[in-house]
Amino acid sequence: MKICFFGTYDKKYSSNKIILDGFKKNFIKVLEINNDIRITPLNNSNHLAILNLIKRLWIKLSLIPLIFKNLSKIKKCDAIYVGYPGHIDILISYPLAKLLGKKLIFYPCIILYITFTEDVNLFTKDSIYAKLLKIYERFIYKLPDLIYSDIPLQKDVFINQFGVDPKKIKEIPIGADDLIYTYSGVKNSKNLNVVYYGLYSPLHGVEHIINAAKILKNQKNVKFLMVGDGQTFDQNYKLAKKNKLKNVIFYKDATEDNAKEILNSGHLFLGHAQKSPTVFRTLPNKVYQGLALGKVVITADTPASRGVFNHLGNAYLFKPANPKDLAKGILLLSKNPKLVSKIAENGYKLYISRFTPKMIAKKIIDDVSILVSKQKIKGAIKYAAS
Repeated sequence: MKICFFGTYDKKYSSNKIILDGFKKNFIKVLEINNDIRITPLNNSNHLAILNLIKRLWIKLSLIPLIFKNLSKIKKCDAIYVGYPGHIDILISYPLAKLLGKKLIFYPCIILYITFTEDVNLFTKDSIYAKLLKIYERFIYKLPDLIYSDIPLQKDVFINQFGVDPKKIKEIPIGADDLIYTYSGVKNSKNLNVVYYGLYSPLHGVEHIINAAKILKNQKNVKFLMVGDGQTFDQNYKLAKKNKLKNVIFYKDATEDNAKEILNSGHLFLGHAQKSPTVFRTLPNKVYQGLALGKVVITADTPASRGVFNHLGNAYLFKPANPKDLAKGILLLSKNPKLVSKIAENGYKLYISRFTPKMIAKKIIDDVSILVSKQKIKGAIKYAAS
């Protein structure tokens, strides 16, 4: 099998890296048709200004010369996979796939309408921008032969809000890159390091983590290591300083490349802490990264997390948007090193069995193989009937 990995996708974005690496580990040939761009945040209105949108569109159109240059190579592929971000690239890849008779695969990773109206609150659901965006997404999600969702609850959104044919939807987890997030486990220590790692988005509820740290400020053996930057960083930094929290350490400038020492020193790895519709139906990258590192994932108790984890078995689940319950869990774990080791070990076993790049790509390969086989059978029947 040979797959054309298509678009202006960011090669450093976790989903793209994981799937490309997974294809390699499954010995799948990949043709990359890519104008590589860095993903930039879309968390304020300036990012959606007309000039910025025109620049983004111009970059997308640069794919067209690449198509003509590599057309003969694309013809030899079995399917076209649109990388992230691909919400505009899908418009270019769709006629290409139809012209060449190739199956089109799309993993959106995020639903723009929900991200802008619920997660980063750029505009309200009754605004003209939101309504137009929803119409656009209803259109593009119907184009591919196969569309992926993270978990079953997101699949329901595709069906109920965007009218996607359920037969077209398959599920793959986000997973974690095992070349970056290599196992380090939990080291026996009198201290307990609680790691928050990632973007500071309203969706993640970092304020609840800071307030939990406030409750635990007299627990000298518990430290909160806050790695990353983002939309709500300043307000959470000020909140910690206002409460004089010496147990909270910020690493604003740490990146995926230089944060390894901090991450490896952790015992608990935080996921979502917020309470929102998106949190209830999705899981963030960081929980899979925590599993890969061999840490205890501690995240909000939601239908999404219950679909993957069992409380005190392979993760610790707390009430969302509830600093007291989060602090209670951290305190319990700080006094039970054996429980910490057990949960961490079981979480890592879960990662190995389901969430490595190889396992995720294998799922895509199997799904594409079925699609291609059906296409060949239909072609043979049509030929025999002619």
